[in-house]
Amino acid sequence: MQEYKLVLGEEEYQVTLEFGKYHGNGRTAITVVDATFGEDLLVATVNIPEASLEEGETVIKDYSENEGILKFLVENKIVSKPVRTVSTGFVQCQVVKVL
Repeated sequence: MQEYKLVLGEEEYQVTLEFGKYHGNGRTAITVVDATFGEDLLVATVNIPEASLEEGETVIKDYSENEGILKFLVENKIVSKPVRTVSTGFVQCQVVKVL
């Protein structure tokens, strides 16, 4: 499994990525796992059922404790640059294509 270096804030982690599907609509979920301890570090995606997405698209949660995850995913060619935004009701989230 591919390992990556992830820097969030002042913390640095060796991580792997797990791809899954959200229950109910089958959209792609991306979980970032701490490679050292094998524990989930964060979920990079958010499921917004009412958002209209094309095949192969997902929504990235790049705020709060996840701030910086979009840059990491784009730089490592995991996802495309954002193609548009969708609202969660509180914040705007980035829609990307999974590469």
